[in-house]
Amino acid sequence: LSPLNQEIDWNDRKVRLLRWEYSPDQKLMEVELGITNTTFDGGDKYRYSAWESRKGELNVKPVLEDSDWAVVQIRDVPERFGEISFRMEMPDDENAGMIRMYTNINDVEYTDRIDTKDKKGYQKQRFQTEITAYETEIEDSKKELEVGKTDRYDYKRDRRYGSKKRIPDG
Repeated sequence: LSPLNQEIDWNDRKVRLLRWEYSPDQKLMEVELGITNTTFDGGDKYRYSAWESRKGELNVKPVLEDSDWAVVQIRDVPERFGEISFRMEMPDDENAGMIRMYTNINDVEYTDRIDTKDKKGYQKQRFQTEITAYETEIEDSKKELEVGKTDRYDYKRDRRYGSKKRIPDG
């Protein structure tokens, strides 16, 4: 399964899976990718496809394509899908190979509804997702700091006296 926000090196590009949502009522998935072309060769056109383990090829439609960003919808997703493989390749470079990302019914992010947006709408959603991720990261860091404060020991005393005495907070 492909984790979110992890860079994948592929054909002088860094591809990051930013979001993968699924609306069961609409039988629709939306995949958002961040793409960095490290060669600046102008080859910023990609072909997308998706496969489901039992149904085979699924209907895929890019709804936003930019040089560094793409949003692709996977349509007619089976109700009880197994594993879905989302694929990306370069139509003008057969030697580039294909990059594959995976999800399944247990790991995909569920949503009530997926609305197709314009570029500004997707930008707003992307920024909100990034803000939420940063807020979560900050909260996790604060918790780690608190744990660190309450779990300090006086190691000099431990060595001298052979006891583990806790330093009072404060």
